[in-house]
Amino acid sequence: MTHSAYSDLSTTAQRAEPQAAQPPVLPREAAEFLIELSVSLQKRAMYPAGHPYLQTATERLMRRVETLLAAIPLAVFGIARDQIVMDGAATEARNNIFRDLAERLHRHRLATLRLARGITAVELDRLVTLLCAEPAKGRSSLIAELGSLEHVQVQAIEYDRIVLEEGEPGGETAGAPPRRSDDLWVDLARLTADSSPGSHLSDESEPLVLAQSIDFGSTEAGYDREILGKLTRLAEELADTDNPRDQALQARLSKLLSSLRPGTLTRLLAAGEDDDERRRFVMAASASLDVSAVMKVLEAIAAAAHQEVSHHLLRLLRKMGKMSPAAPAETKVAADAALRANVNRLLEDWRLDDPNPERYTAALDTMAMATPGEGGRVEACDPIVILQAALEAGITGPRTENATHDALSAGRLEDIIGLLQNAPSSAPTDTIWAQVATLPRLRQELKAGRLLSDSTSALIARLGSQAVDPLLDLLANADERAMRAAALRMLVGLGSAASERAIVLLPSSPWYVQRNLFVLLGRIGTWPDKLPTPPYLTHADARVRREAIKLMLESPGRRDEGLSAGVLDSDEAIRGLALTAALEGCPRNVVPTVKRIVEDASCHSATRTLAIRVLARCGIPGVVDTLAGLVLIRKFRFFPRRIAAKSPEVLAAVAGLASHYADDPRAADVLGRARKHRDPEIRSAASVPA
Repeated sequence: MTHSAYSDLSTTAQRAEPQAAQPPVLPREAAEFLIELSVSLQKRAMYPAGHPYLQTATERLMRRVETLLAAIPLAVFGIARDQIVMDGAATEARNNIFRDLAERLHRHRLATLRLARGITAVELDRLVTLLCAEPAKGRSSLIAELGSLEHVQVQAIEYDRIVLEEGEPGGETAGAPPRRSDDLWVDLARLTADSSPGSHLSDESEPLVLAQSIDFGSTEAGYDREILGKLTRLAEELADTDNPRDQALQARLSKLLSSLRPGTLTRLLAAGEDDDERRRFVMAASASLDVSAVMKVLEAIAAAAHQEVSHHLLRLLRKMGKMSPAAPAETKVAADAALRANVNRLLEDWRLDDPNPERYTAALDTMAMATPGEGGRVEACDPIVILQAALEAGITGPRTENATHDALSAGRLEDIIGLLQNAPSSAPTDTIWAQVATLPRLRQELKAGRLLSDSTSALIARLGSQAVDPLLDLLANADERAMRAAALRMLVGLGSAASERAIVLLPSSPWYVQRNLFVLLGRIGTWPDKLPTPPYLTHADARVRREAIKLMLESPGRRDEGLSAGVLDSDEAIRGLALTAALEGCPRNVVPTVKRIVEDASCHSATRTLAIRVLARCGIPGVVDTLAGLVLIRKFRFFPRRIAAKSPEVLAAVAGLASHYADDPRAADVLGRARKHRDPEIRSAASVPA
């Protein structure tokens, strides 16, 4: 008998004690970013706004986040009271830096922090500024402020009643402090929520709803692995406990795992980084969950191992776990102990190919059910067998059409598509595909929430451009973020057909659909030549304008027009986006607008400072006089000019003169005064960069 990856475990290790398992290690890039974020928050609290040390801290933090996001497109951090979690790995609670950072974020009542690739220094600086402020009584203002950032997403803790909704007799008092297992369940519920932040309903804390969220999955990198890590740690925390609250959580976790669709656990196990990570989950589940959940885990292992687990033993264990409700308590305890003992033996040495024919295996599976109604009868003429024979013989006809119809009526779409995809190249598959790949069937699959299934992906690939309209309808009507993200990914794969249809639908669509259509166009290519710009650059909703201008800034032929519209926009986030792009090169026709922003004292300080940096790089006549006028002022009419009070704008103007106009006589006078100033920040800004 061939040994599996679990065969090196001794029977004494089957209890999966939490202290014996080696926890996953936080990635080095993530740890370095968190340390730098903690340092930046400390500096922001120590130094006033505009201090050069703050700019240096932001630049260092930007380098760390660029290194972190170079390998992954999205970094997701879960926030607990004294730890920060990423991909199932948590920071060390005894580490003062990590603990202080986690406590600071937790005081803001944040559950997650997500940083997306493409984040700018302006966004990062704004994030640090908001997090450095003391938490207000209500957290809506912080969430709203951070919601305006393009590449930063936060989610508030909204599951305060998630553990105590199902009361347990004789438990702890209502004032008892929460335990680590409570935190893990709250974190799991937060992670599996698919809707936008702030829109969660109270019933989303139920295990059945969480199971549906996990079934849907997510397009975000590392989602399945993070879910597997959360389930593992929660199962380890709940192993061998007599606490009534922990027993209630055991029941919730068992109900969650038992409610998952077939194949979801297999998907989660496949997301594990290595055998050790999957082994931790299996051992913890077998030690802490009820019989139905344990069998669900074992069957997932069997599917992941391509049916190499002994089917006879699985049938025996399944039958052993189905006890009559009227059975004595002693019998139930003995059956449970026997089941777990056999599970441990199975995990020691578990791989064995099934030597039985498929029909005989199906008959045995039917007999192993608790009641005859739970299984189905073994068909004498299985339509899938008929289709397989037809494909192998290269013959189609009325019998094949009837078999296809019967299989589709029985809900065996995945089996049919599996046959078609694995059929010989000479097999007459087109006739069967014509029955299977239809628009009504695709719409039916999408309506049932099966967009992420392999069969639906095969239908979309077969239909090609015909699948664009059903996918766009799903993009417009889906409530779950994961479903919209998956629909976008499918549409991007359809290329120009999706782009052309998006251009047609844009004028008549509501604002939230227009925003998503612009995101789709940006992922497919640049701004289409057929699409006019005026209706969207002046759109009433800032979110539509932001996506439109962002697409224009990424399109070489539309960049200048996007910059012109962006710097004039009333939304601060859009102006910041355009001015950031202008740092890479500002066209001449945009410079006057940038200059007006510089001279407008009513503009937001961050926007005005960014405009000063852009203007300093333009090199047009009059820039030196404009920058010098910001630095030197005359307090009274007959008094000599002196350097203005320190501000981010003054420091940016001095640094611009020192970096780009140090040889100009007009700038030399300003820089000479600045280098002799009593304030070290002004002196530092006047120093010529190395």
